[in-house]
Amino acid sequence: MRIRNPYLLAGIFAFVFISCQKEASVELPNNSPGNSGGNGGNGGSGGSSSGSEIGTWKLISLHVSSTQSVESKAGSDAINAVTVSDYTTENNTGTLKFDGSNCITTGLGYTVNTTSTTTMYLNGAPGNTFPFPFSVAVPPTDGTSPYKKIGTDSLYFQTGLLSTVNSGGTVQNTAAGYKLRYYGTDSMTMTSVYDDVQLIISGGTSAKSSFHAVIVGSLKKQ
Repeated sequence: MRIRNPYLLAGIFAFVFISCQKEASVELPNNSPGNSGGNGGNGGSGGSSSGSEIGTWKLISLHVSSTQSVESKAGSDAINAVTVSDYTTENNTGTLKFDGSNCITTGLGYTVNTTSTTTMYLNGAPGNTFPFPFSVAVPPTDGTSPYKKIGTDSLYFQTGLLSTVNSGGTVQNTAAGYKLRYYGTDSMTMTSVYDDVQLIISGGTSAKSSFHAVIVGSLKKQ
């Protein structure tokens, strides 16, 4: 069974707000700036859907929560590897300028220093859990992404704004949606929910990979 390295998730964050991304649904978990949680839907108990993205915003942090499940068969046994990751980026730099049709990013960068965990399940019973320390530094990067505003609180990027990595470690680029939430007049979060299911075949063995991630970017108006 081939289990995708959970640290390939760095590809999700290496180009956040810069380049293109695989399609994500627009969903907002219960959160305040810099934190994530809940199951989305009504926007949570904090912040407001009323506001404008227009202007220049400083990147404060990215909070990422993800779960990947890789299921396969070994004879009559069902094997499942579940990898969980939850962290907030550090040493964040750069700005995002929204003008109503384009998002211009300047000098966006950050570091990640965290530990993910993978738990093995045999026929539904949990077994060993393995920690995976993960550290990455993303250098400052510039870019431009056109977008459309949907309603009062959602942005849709036809050419993407986030990047993600497939099971082979290749960056994939496509459209992305974000839900906006405002806190006062100078704070905003952008939330993207990403789901992907793939069939992985390696050495004659097949496995089903299910991936779910919630990415919350916290911004401060300049």
